[in-house]
Amino acid sequence: FWRRDADFIYKLEPDHDYTQTLWDQLASPPLNPNRIALWTPAIYESPVKTWVVSVVYPLDIDGHWQGILGHDIALTELLEGFHTSDNYAGSQHFLLDSFGNYILAGFWQADLESKGGEFKPDLTAYPKLQELINRKESSSNKPHIPRYLEVNGETYVAFTLYIDKLDWHYIRLVKVAEILQPVQRLFLIISGLVMVMGLLIGLLISINVRKMIVKPLTYLADITHRYGHGDFQQRAQLTGENELAEMGRTFDLMADNIEQKQLQLIKSEARYRFVLNSIQEAILLLDQDANLLFANSALTIMTGWTWQLGVKQSLLNLIYTNDQPKIQYAVAAVWTGELPYFEGEFRFKATGYDYFWAKLFLRPAQDDDGNKVLSATLIDITVQIYAERSDWVLAKAGKQVLLGVSINNVAAFICREFVELFDFPLIWIGLKEDGDGRLITQSCAGKNKQLLQAWSDENKEDPIVQAFTSGNVCWREQQDDFPIDLAIPLLNVQGVMGVIGFQTQPFTLEQPAFYRLHQLVERVSATLQHAKNQQWLRLQTTAMEVAANAIFITDLKGHIVWANDAFSRLSGYQWVEIRGKTPSQLLYCDYQNDYFWHEFWLTLNGKNSWRGEVVNRNKQGDQLVITQSVTPILTDDGIITHFIAVQEDITEKKAAEQQLEYVATHDGLTKLANRTWLMEYLQISLIQAKRHAKKLAVLFLDLDHFKYVNDSMGHSEGDELLKQVAKRLTDSIFDGDLVARLGGDEFVILLTDTSLVEVSKVADKVLNLFSQPFFVGGQPQRITTSMGICLYPEDGNDTQTLLRKADTAMYHAKSIGKNRYQFFTEAINQRLIWRVEMENDLLNALENQQFHLVYQPQVCSFKEKVVGFEALVRWNHPTKGWIPPSEFIPIAEETGLILKLGEWILQTACLQMKQWVELGFELTVSVNLSARQLNQKNLLTVIAETLQKTQLPAKNLMLELTESLMMSNIEAHIVELQALKALGVHVSIDDFGTGYSSLNYLKCLPIDELKIDKSFVDDIAYDENDRNIVRSIITLGHNLHLKVVAEGVEQQIQVDFLKDNGCDIIQGYFYSKPLAATAVVEFLEKRVLNNKK
Repeated sequence: FWRRDADFIYKLEPDHDYTQTLWDQLASPPLNPNRIALWTPAIYESPVKTWVVSVVYPLDIDGHWQGILGHDIALTELLEGFHTSDNYAGSQHFLLDSFGNYILAGFWQADLESKGGEFKPDLTAYPKLQELINRKESSSNKPHIPRYLEVNGETYVAFTLYIDKLDWHYIRLVKVAEILQPVQRLFLIISGLVMVMGLLIGLLISINVRKMIVKPLTYLADITHRYGHGDFQQRAQLTGENELAEMGRTFDLMADNIEQKQLQLIKSEARYRFVLNSIQEAILLLDQDANLLFANSALTIMTGWTWQLGVKQSLLNLIYTNDQPKIQYAVAAVWTGELPYFEGEFRFKATGYDYFWAKLFLRPAQDDDGNKVLSATLIDITVQIYAERSDWVLAKAGKQVLLGVSINNVAAFICREFVELFDFPLIWIGLKEDGDGRLITQSCAGKNKQLLQAWSDENKEDPIVQAFTSGNVCWREQQDDFPIDLAIPLLNVQGVMGVIGFQTQPFTLEQPAFYRLHQLVERVSATLQHAKNQQWLRLQTTAMEVAANAIFITDLKGHIVWANDAFSRLSGYQWVEIRGKTPSQLLYCDYQNDYFWHEFWLTLNGKNSWRGEVVNRNKQGDQLVITQSVTPILTDDGIITHFIAVQEDITEKKAAEQQLEYVATHDGLTKLANRTWLMEYLQISLIQAKRHAKKLAVLFLDLDHFKYVNDSMGHSEGDELLKQVAKRLTDSIFDGDLVARLGGDEFVILLTDTSLVEVSKVADKVLNLFSQPFFVGGQPQRITTSMGICLYPEDGNDTQTLLRKADTAMYHAKSIGKNRYQFFTEAINQRLIWRVEMENDLLNALENQQFHLVYQPQVCSFKEKVVGFEALVRWNHPTKGWIPPSEFIPIAEETGLILKLGEWILQTACLQMKQWVELGFELTVSVNLSARQLNQKNLLTVIAETLQKTQLPAKNLMLELTESLMMSNIEAHIVELQALKALGVHVSIDDFGTGYSSLNYLKCLPIDELKIDKSFVDDIAYDENDRNIVRSIITLGHNLHLKVVAEGVEQQIQVDFLKDNGCDIIQGYFYSKPLAATAVVEFLEKRVLNNKK
């Protein structure tokens, strides 16, 4: 309930003002200052006819009442409990809540429920009851002392209970008559006992009469009854001289005579039974329904069943289920005379689930009383049947082996037949896998075969696994929960070849039967081993027939007696053409010399295998490269009878290997040797040079500016240029020398058996070759190369050292002007070492805060006012001191570190300028951008984020770009400059006039100023040409509405000339050297007092 909206959150009935209900009032601060959960009065819900009580809890937020949490509790089960737990049917229950409202109204309950809980009974006629209801006991949940009162003529005892948690009052009225009813019942029981005692006294009188007269007569009657049923063991033995005692003695004499005659008859019958039970055959007498009338003990020995005289037992119950119809027919036929007798072999059940095979003879007969019966004889033939049928199963399995049936199917046949023969619930055969030696299922049969369909050898306690690993018979009791309880290993000469498993339970397997079963398993092992051998023989024959390699067998004279299809395909001959011929006659083995054949036959006659490669020709005359192995076939006595040869055509493989070898050692584009072949050839050449004391030289070439050519013309034209370069280089060397391409535009020339003079001539020749234009895409293209040269043995004696030093010399040639060659010297090497150290130091310089910025003022030439500063980076090396930018900036540019360094310079300069602007100085800071920075894709993002991070207005930042950098890719740079201008930053062209400017592009550049290079400013006092150039740059800049800045100004005469010719801004030592950031403010305040806004 949400107090502010006077509404239930989940459900709101229309036309209700819940703010005025007791629920709302109980949660209000006046009625509930402690802000605790309170109980509402009980309400009778008429639609569902049940009482409901609610608990409400105020919801306060920040000390203000905002809502109510309420929960309704139905009292149905509580009220029903009052009635169901009452043992007195006439009890009346009263229950009043804290407001005096009735929840249970006793005699007036129906009126209360019909009026929806609004009813209060009139109790003026029952003052004691009214007093009891209006009175509240002390706050205790314990019942109080009962009181007696009368209502409607009935006396009641009243029990009261006060429920202090809810402030409810409960009263129970119980009728006194119902309470006293058990006492009255006890009185009646005592009266009945008195009557029973009288009856017992009369009974004692009757017992005495029975003992003296009735009991002797009854005893004599019982003995007479026993005699009538043939039991003469009991005697009367009555004492006394009365008539009853005399009658007892007469009965005893008669019993003695009869018993003597019976003993004689029993001895005669015992001799007869001894003879009958001594024979092994079961002798039976049957009625027309095959019920047993008699059976000797042999039947019990055979079946475990005992015949009992007078107990109806059918012979059919001892017959195997499938054979019962045949027995029924035989009994009926012999009984009716349809057959004079019957003879047959059937399966009979034994105790439990076992059964045995027996021969049954039936013929008609008569018993001692002349009644018609059937005489039956059973002879146990189990051993004979098992032997005969096992022989049949294994004989048929052997035939299947000879017919080529797979070992899996042979095993399946044996399993099925043995299940049928022995009636085991489950028989399983597993054989060792030839590959990994694991045991795998071959076949499984029986009604329980599903138990082993997913068998695994992981359980080491499994009888199958134990029999397989130990080679011994393994037996487990049925309670071990293994499907197979008897596992017998299948053995061959090598050991265990598999396991046959039986589920013998619930049958019992006696020792003789187990012995016979074990003998049978030995025969199964032999059969399966035979099948396995035959399968391997067929597999080997098939493998030779379908093998991809050519296989043939010759006799001792070399005549072919057998060949597979692959040999026919290899040689081109059919079998009719092959048979009886020698391999030499078919394959034209004229590529091999006499020495080859001598070694060949010497190996074979020594009973060894020969392996090697031969070159032959097939029927069509095509040359074949063949790998061949020839092995002599020996008898057990070691005599050679035949030779078997296996041939593989490797003609295509050889060609592919040669191609792969070429690809692995040659460059795919130029067909020159690649790095792999170069290293191998250089290693071989070094060995030869060392052996013969010769010199060799390594020339390392790198094309100058090939990247620009490749980018401008396209990769396909660049590839064509590399091909032409490769051809020219190849034409410039002698036999024994080598040209290789390492990749990209790098080439190596290896000169063997040479001299310093010859090396120089070749180097000059190569440079001369590059002086001639290359024609690519029909257009002439000029390109130069830089070479580095090192010599053996002067510069090194291993491949890596020579290549490295040649590369070092080439790099030096590029650094001093390109289009030249340079012999390796130790000074060049030291320079390289210095450069490597410099690169490593640069990597740590940023992290260790070794870089610093200084600021050189830029002064307006007309107002002598400082208008900006150029930020210049300085490197204070911890051991080498201050390193000039001319040494580390090019290295940073080449290694890519300039990107991180440039971002640091930009951010540091902007942060510093932001401080000066906040001090009131209106200045710009100029930051130089390198080629890598200008070409990075996220340059605009880096600058924008830097301005945002430092809060420096874009107008206070000037970016300086060199003229040659701008002209390298003018169209793309124009787009980038326009984006920078859109940010509001200024752009300056640095070192203007030193590059190859395009005035046509200059007018399109979105720039703000031109910066005259120091090389023109230095000599304007003495050189008329420099003065004219400076005048022209100033005039050009003004005509394009650009400001012009002169840098490197150091003399008054230079300042005067620049002012006279209208140069806008002057920068140089004339005004100030580059200042540390801490000295700039002092410089500004001293230099120009009006520099503040």
